[in-house]
Amino acid sequence: MFGWLTRRLVDGLPSRREAAVLERVSAQGLHFLQANGRERLIRWDAVELVMATLSPELVGDTAMVVFGLAGGGSAVATAADPGWETLTETLHLRLTGAARAAVWQLKLLDGGQVEIYRR
Repeated sequence: MFGWLTRRLVDGLPSRREAAVLERVSAQGLHFLQANGRERLIRWDAVELVMATLSPELVGDTAMVVFGLAGGGSAVATAADPGWETLTETLHLRLTGAARAAVWQLKLLDGGQVEIYRR
């Protein structure tokens, strides 16, 4: 009876298959693997704004970090990405003035968006 409703809900969810995935974090920047298999490097000096938010899912929420880039582009990393742990551990070391993960993750639990860094 609810099979059609479940399929309709799942079909309406945004696909992560076409989204870039944060593979790793290095001294150079953020390394995203794109859907076409190519790596996209976002250098640290291109990051102008970093915000954290929670994305509602069917069950629970997923933490996300959104990077506002010079020139108006953006990139998104989620807690499901392979590079997430390294990102949360080192972001404040790569971007001077960025909040430590322990601080912004607690604020994130209170709801809303949290500004982690602004150039």
